[in-house]
Amino acid sequence: MSTAVLSSRAARPGPTALAATAVCALIFAALGAVVVEPALHRLMTPSAAPRADRAWPRGAIPPPVNDLILSGDYAGADGAALRVEGASLTFGERRIVTAPHRLATASDAAAQGVTYATALNTPANVQIEVRRVVSGAAPLCAGSEAGWLALAVRADGVDILPMRAGDPPGASRSPTALCPVRMLGRR
Repeated sequence: MSTAVLSSRAARPGPTALAATAVCALIFAALGAVVVEPALHRLMTPSAAPRADRAWPRGAIPPPVNDLILSGDYAGADGAALRVEGASLTFGERRIVTAPHRLATASDAAAQGVTYATALNTPANVQIEVRRVVSGAAPLCAGSEAGWLALAVRADGVDILPMRAGDPPGASRSPTALCPVRMLGRR
């Protein structure tokens, strides 16, 4: 191995390079003190009141974030049992398969003059999942088959508004298409 590599002297930075490094260090320290620290302080300090520029317009209700998933076992006060596995809903021994139709807000019309909020007795800003019954039958509507289900999922259960087969739910649908609501709690 050559000793020339070991004994070579590396060039030292000049005074200009040292001054530039010192100036950069001061700039980064000032940036941290002026920008980063106050931003972290704002994130960590709870605010006393919401800012006016972020408030919802007067009269408007913010939509809820409904991250609840309908799955598992549920039971009603009348002894009705429901098991949900994906699109399959089993009421007692009767199984129906559903397909998603749309997500609605409870303030939307379920039938002529009836909103989901009124039918399900929920606040107007609750998210409602509307499903179409694809196959199977369950005793949800007296005297006819349910063709549509409106589901209001809660943390402790689900409210189900069955609707008779026919046109999709909406303002043009007759209120006679609505069947009694089933309120089921999580088991």
